[in-house]
Amino acid sequence: LAAVLRAAGHEVLLIDANLEAYESLLRPGPLGALAARLEARLERLEGRSSLTHEEQLAYAALWASRGDAVAAPPAIDAALLTLRDRSGARFFDPTQYDAAVATVERALRLISAAYHPLDLSFAGYRTPFSLLTPETIAADAEPHRDPFSSYFTAELAPRLATAGVELIGVSIVFPGQLQPSFSLAAALRRALP
Repeated sequence: LAAVLRAAGHEVLLIDANLEAYESLLRPGPLGALAARLEARLERLEGRSSLTHEEQLAYAALWASRGDAVAAPPAIDAALLTLRDRSGARFFDPTQYDAAVATVERALRLISAAYHPLDLSFAGYRTPFSLLTPETIAADAEPHRDPFSSYFTAELAPRLATAGVELIGVSIVFPGQLQPSFSLAAALRRALP
């Protein structure tokens, strides 16, 4: 798309917002904040005398990810260095590669639990209620339900505003990108009316 637009004389700012959104979360600081969010949600649920079925599911997910909340934040930088290793020394070492993938998977489970009922993985972004009605799509785009919201509003929107972007196109490659793309569009519409 960018090549066709450039050939037609249009200036194009190409951004891999999918990658950037993940990178904004896969850092020790944001993961540490999500670990704190996980513990706060768990504490609130433990303070109740009874839990609904949905709250029980959330409690189970939060509890199951407590180990991820401890392990992922301090290990994420080394894991990403291994996955980005251009020399190949770390990337092609099976032990280091496996450890890096396991750390990223821990981080994604932590994010999922902190934003339960979200299920975030390398290839997917799933919520059990999303994409059923316009109301559920909009609800899942709310900042407290969307782990990428901060990136969209604090990083991407200001960069687009500074660049003077007049038109934004969103490319969706996987079905799992539908909800995050809607969230992105909603956030950008609010930030850049």
